[in-house]
Amino acid sequence: MATYYVDSNATGLNDGSSWTDAWTSLASSNGSATTAGDVVYVASDHSETTTTNLSWSGGSETNPIQIINVDKTTNQYTTSSQATYYRTGGFYIGGVGIRVFGIRFESNTSIITTATDFIYTDCYFDIGYDSGSKGFQGALAGNTGKLISCTIRTQRGNVIALSGNSRVIFENCTAFSQRIAASTVTIISTGASNNWRLGSTAEFRSCDLSDFDYLYGGNSSFKHQLDVVLSNCEFPSSYSYQASDTISPRRVLVSACSGGTTYPNINIDSAFYNVRGYAKV
Repeated sequence: MATYYVDSNATGLNDGSSWTDAWTSLASSNGSATTAGDVVYVASDHSETTTTNLSWSGGSETNPIQIINVDKTTNQYTTSSQATYYRTGGFYIGGVGIRVFGIRFESNTSIITTATDFIYTDCYFDIGYDSGSKGFQGALAGNTGKLISCTIRTQRGNVIALSGNSRVIFENCTAFSQRIAASTVTIISTGASNNWRLGSTAEFRSCDLSDFDYLYGGNSSFKHQLDVVLSNCEFPSSYSYQASDTISPRRVLVSACSGGTTYPNINIDSAFYNVRGYAKV
């Protein structure tokens, strides 16, 4: 186990060993630079623009790699200001067994998490409006993860695109669009070239989803095998299940959500409750 430091304002040896000699890029912690149990402190005033993706591959569920936004004068976790990592072009964040706290990630096109066993807490995902922007894309084949108290902001019509055989949980998150390059907003959409595959689940718990026109959307030629669970979420006050939502997942369970007028469960059966472990309501 080791502790590393990242600060774009550092002027020392750039080896990550202290605040004086901190890595000046978060990407320096990529790959084999960090291993299971390592902690990476990122200065809350850190800011960089790069063309490099991020991937921390040495962690595990019981011994993760932690990336933590801190006040560098105290080494204490903070959310009052956030380190910013701006990646031009499509931004991939990968790895195994990672826990990221309080970092702001930005891209002008899309942010795609391809990690396994990931948890982002208090993070901000800010996606621009360049042509082809796909918003925040969930884990790909076989990957699992969770976003807790995160904000996802896009400037186009698709906020969250999910694909592959995966399970992603959004808990106490807010998702919205600035609508700079779109007049309507879809919260859950298929990925541009990936089908939702059998066994995949997207679960939204206590999320603010009040800024959307369509709950589901995408290309009707894609196969939709995703299960969606929405519990205690906030919908737009005028929302009701509508024709555009028929480009929809395989099964949808809505429980204790507020704000809309009509949002029925879709194709729910006993196997769904048994296999997924949800209480029947």
